[in-house]
Amino acid sequence: SSSQASMKHALECQFLNSCFLGSNIVNRKELVEFLIPRNSQQLKLICQTYGSLYNRDILSDLSEMRTADVFANVIYLRISEAQEHDAAIARDAMFGWRVNLRNLIEVVCTRSSSDLNSIKQAYRVRYSSNFEQDIASKTAGSYKEVL
Repeated sequence: SSSQASMKHALECQFLNSCFLGSNIVNRKELVEFLIPRNSQQLKLICQTYGSLYNRDILSDLSEMRTADVFANVIYLRISEAQEHDAAIARDAMFGWRVNLRNLIEVVCTRSSSDLNSIKQAYRVRYSSNFEQDIASKTAGSYKEVL
C-alpha cells in the first residue's frame, strides 16, 4: 500500500540523514549497499520524501559537501537525475581549479537538444546562474563559438 511505501521511504530518509549529520558522510559501506539496488525512480521518491521530512534538499546538502569529499560527489552523482548530474559535471568543468574542456565538451556535444534544455534548467536552479553565459565567460576562441 501507499502508506507502507511512505513509511519505508521515511525510514530510508532517516538512515540517509544519519549518514550526513555533521556534514560528514559516515557508514560508507552501508550507504553504498543502500544505494546500489535502487533505481532512479526509487531514488527520486527518496529525495522527495527527504525534503518533506527534513525541509532540506538532499542534493543541496550533498552539493555543499562534494567539493571537499570525493565520496560525497559519488553519492551526489548516484542520487541526482541525469540533467542535475550533467549540470554538476559542467559546473565543475568550468569552475574547478582549472577549466576542463574535455568534460564540458562531452556534456554539451553528446546530449540531445532536449537534454541540453533540461541541463540548462537544472543548472539555473542549482547554481542561480545561466549555463550559456558561464560557458561563454569560461571559454575562448573556437571552443567558445562551438560550445
